[in-house]
Amino acid sequence: FPLDPSESKDTDGDGIGDNADPDRDGDGYSNEEEIQLGSDPDDASSKPADLDSDGIPDARDDDIDGDGVANADDAFPRDPTESHDLDKDGIGDNSDPDIDGDGFSNAEEAAAGSDPRDAASVPDREGPELVIDGPDVINVNEDSVSLRGSVSDAGKGVDRLVLASDRFPGTPFAVTLQGSQWTASVPLLEGTNLLTLTAYDKAGNSTQRTRTVERQPAASDIGLVITFPAQSATVKEAALVVRGTLRSDRPAQRLEVLVNGQAATLAPTAQATEFTFQSATLTLQPGPNTLTIQGWVDQRSVQRSVLVTYQPPQTSFAPPRFDNLSPQDGAQLSGSGFVFSGQIVAEAGLERVSLNGRNLALRQPGMQVLDLREPLTVPAGQPGFEAELVARDLAGQETRRRLRWTLDQQPPQIILDQPLVELPAQNRVSEHPYPVRGTLRESNPASFQVNGQDVTLEPAAQAGEFRFATQLSLPIGKPASLVLEARDQAGNQLRREYSLELSAQAAIAWVLPTEGTELLDLGQPIALQVAARIEDLTGQLVPRALLLSADGGTLADAVLTGDTTLKSAMLQVPAQSGQYRLLAVLQNGSQQVVAQSSRTISVVTPQQVPVALERIAPANGENGADPNEFISLYFNQAIDISKLDLKVFETANGKTYVDLDALGTSELEAKGYQLVDVNRNYQAVPGKLAELPGSQVVAFYPERDIAYNAEVSVEVRYDGQELERIRYRTRPLPTFIAGVLLDQLQQPVPNVEVRIEGLERSTRTNRDGAFNFGYGDSAERNIPGGRYTLLLNPDQGNRGYGSDSREISIQQGVRNELGHLQLAQLNMTLPYVPLRGGRTYSLVDGEYKLDLSNATLQFPDGRQEGDVHVQMLQFSELPYPVEPLAMPYWMYAIQPAGITVQGEFSLDLAALKLGDSYEYLPENGGYVAIVGFDREARRVVPVGAGVIDNLRIRSQGPLAVDNLDLIGFALADAQLQEALKAYADGGLNLRQLQAEFYRVNQSR
Repeated sequence: FPLDPSESKDTDGDGIGDNADPDRDGDGYSNEEEIQLGSDPDDASSKPADLDSDGIPDARDDDIDGDGVANADDAFPRDPTESHDLDKDGIGDNSDPDIDGDGFSNAEEAAAGSDPRDAASVPDREGPELVIDGPDVINVNEDSVSLRGSVSDAGKGVDRLVLASDRFPGTPFAVTLQGSQWTASVPLLEGTNLLTLTAYDKAGNSTQRTRTVERQPAASDIGLVITFPAQSATVKEAALVVRGTLRSDRPAQRLEVLVNGQAATLAPTAQATEFTFQSATLTLQPGPNTLTIQGWVDQRSVQRSVLVTYQPPQTSFAPPRFDNLSPQDGAQLSGSGFVFSGQIVAEAGLERVSLNGRNLALRQPGMQVLDLREPLTVPAGQPGFEAELVARDLAGQETRRRLRWTLDQQPPQIILDQPLVELPAQNRVSEHPYPVRGTLRESNPASFQVNGQDVTLEPAAQAGEFRFATQLSLPIGKPASLVLEARDQAGNQLRREYSLELSAQAAIAWVLPTEGTELLDLGQPIALQVAARIEDLTGQLVPRALLLSADGGTLADAVLTGDTTLKSAMLQVPAQSGQYRLLAVLQNGSQQVVAQSSRTISVVTPQQVPVALERIAPANGENGADPNEFISLYFNQAIDISKLDLKVFETANGKTYVDLDALGTSELEAKGYQLVDVNRNYQAVPGKLAELPGSQVVAFYPERDIAYNAEVSVEVRYDGQELERIRYRTRPLPTFIAGVLLDQLQQPVPNVEVRIEGLERSTRTNRDGAFNFGYGDSAERNIPGGRYTLLLNPDQGNRGYGSDSREISIQQGVRNELGHLQLAQLNMTLPYVPLRGGRTYSLVDGEYKLDLSNATLQFPDGRQEGDVHVQMLQFSELPYPVEPLAMPYWMYAIQPAGITVQGEFSLDLAALKLGDSYEYLPENGGYVAIVGFDREARRVVPVGAGVIDNLRIRSQGPLAVDNLDLIGFALADAQLQEALKAYADGGLNLRQLQAEFYRVNQSR
């Protein structure tokens, strides 16, 4: 500055001398500011620290790293990728593998269903609390033992109980679970029986308890020996004859052997008290078969069980195969620890299974199915894990599978176009609905949700980035929650939660047209009706509608008018293809916009209408879809199926039905669908596409059934463009009930109604006597678990059979096998007779005299009188178990079952011939036990006393039975005569009498 004596330098060349220049080096910061903050005011390269390059020096910046979170609320104010540290461990939540610091990784918690952001919510790693009542060692004389106890689980709940015996390897026994109480009955062999009860919870944890039961040899010295087949034998023929010997310690009137309930043929030997027996030919089912052999000597019995495996002859076996392996080959892992699961199936039986050279334990050699569940760990510092699975069968065939998994522990990233501050901050906005737009940064996204709803992702310009756009409705005067959740295919998750509130006491929202509306360009301007709904608490605001071009210029403007909160106007849209923006605003008196709402429309030529999906079935968010149904895609126009790319993924962890039979398995060998555990995490579902005529509807048919209670993700792309991304859930596991009705001769009972009371569910038995519930039911009709009354032939709809009922316990989500249920076939040559209280009756030609003078009756339908059918049943025809030492030779059955008695009644029964003789009957004056049916215990028990009087049995004292279902008498041991007389004279009650029976039975 040669003409200015006060200036000589201009460091930044801005024409202002350094002495007068407030920013000598021209770096945008004043000299005074640079001196205060320690930078050089004469050096343009020396600037105050500004981490986020927003022009505000860090020393004065409320948000140093520019991540939208104020320094005071930012746990990492100098790290733009982190702002929170929930567990205060110095690692930001975005990169912390254990956000809440509870010792379980985020991936472990996500897989287990616990909250990775709540230290009090941890994965369930504890097994159920399991208790078996009674001593650790139990001594019995009987051929079975009943156990009971309790089970509970503080985590996800009890899943199932499994009871096993070392004397019957490979055979599980049923456990009945009612609430927290369980009961079970297990057959015993003489000697030591080790029983193992295992309780599983729904998280896969288990607890075991054992009991040792010593079965003492029977003191009565009844001998029952099975000479063929041997215990645990494997046979190649389906036809089998059971042979053995029955020995008695003394001559007897009744000698009988039952094999699976059918009488065997007896033949004498040189010993007067020893007989050989041979059963009728039995037909075995492929696999394990349990045969029950029961020997009877008068009223005493002994039972044996034999396990026989039928292995059909086969010229060739398919090599071992691997089913439902999870994680799949090539899958991504979110954590270093994971469980490798699936099934290994070998028709010839497994000899050996190894994983990376380590042999896995087989429950028993030759087993055909192994449930695989092996915990694995990715070595530290390695990017993934490799494994080789090898299965070898007994035929020498070997199958190998090499699998590779990649470790991905980085969660997705969410970048909003309009940055918001996370909770607890409040974000005040003016636009309604609020546009939620941004970018998801993730190479392998699995899902993206806004407030729990799936949002479509569109590929962005950069690889590994996806764009999203949706809207959030905001109420006036109160905050609204905005939750963004992203999950990748490895299971890593990111969650962002915000609170938004309208800045004004007013709102405006578009009603017409809808977002993305396409208008057809036919060469003329388009008259478009627009409408918006307003909320204006002041009543002073003016609503307007504006049509904006792509560059933001106003093309049309109109005031919205109307008498209600719904206002409308007409706008002229140019006849020119392209995208346009509609803006609805509320303006105050100064024409300032206090609230607004935007919407995008487009004008297209007929040739520009893009392919679009009109709907998908099952629909987005649907619950209860059938696992085996196909997926339907409905398009707005005919498509080229070669350009369609459909991907279906499944996430399911739990039980489902899987067909483990190899292709071509014969009907005799096929086991059908079996309930197995699956662990599928975002597993691809293979399938085929099929187009319907017209090419506007396409169906996807899965090549395997999707699991029950699975989350299914569907991604649809056409010609490289993503059209839709949805998720739905399949129905929970169905409840099945199955059983078979047999008559007293063990013949099928066909065409009889079976009804579940309370559910109003009814079916009929088929020609084999079988009945089923639950098959083909929709999710809405799934049978809930609980206790129900099963009515057999209610109201005697089929007059050829009796009626009866059973209390059944149903477990939801499994197949409940009720087994064989007996229903009496009626002798139709015997007539029905009327019956009511207050009278005496002589039934069955005087064999059964019933005095109801002081009693009233109530029939199952509520009536106090009705027609009944009475007939005699032999002991072998009785449908219920009988108490030892109170075994009748026959009983009288009255139908319909369930007729109750109120008041006192008495009996007079004829003593029928046995073996064409009365020699079995003690002398007059001897006492017998009157036996009846205990409906609660479901067994025949002593209910009173009777005295022998000239070939008749007359009841003495009260009869402690409340029904007429079954009535008979049983000869009593000499040790019980005194107790029966005391009961008849009123000196003992029924409980004391039954206790005396039990004492005598135990002493034998």
